Amino acid sequence: MPAIETSKIDLDLQLLRITQVGEFMALRKSKLYADVSAGLLTPPIHHGARASVWPKYEIVAINAARLSGASDDEVRKLVRRLIGKRAELAAQILGQAA
Repeated sequence: MPAIETSKIDLDLQLLRITQVGEFMALRKSKLYADVSAGLLTPPIHHGARASVWPKYEIVAINAARLSGASDDEVRKLVRRLIGKRAELAAQILGQAA
């Protein structure tokens, strides 16, 4: 299976709460956090004192990988790239070199 290119992901910067992520992925909250622990889902971003969110483009990318038949190892590689993209994107938005 060819590598999934994160540079081709449409960066929808909408933030999703845990219930929305669960609906997008058809998974329960406990499974989502188990997937985070297993490296199969990006960790949430803490947004305020009690809220955790995920960028929509990350969830879409992981769903696309799963739909294309990616193995768990391939999804883990994608997750690592997506986490790296967070810093790159922040640097671009703030006008700094990543």
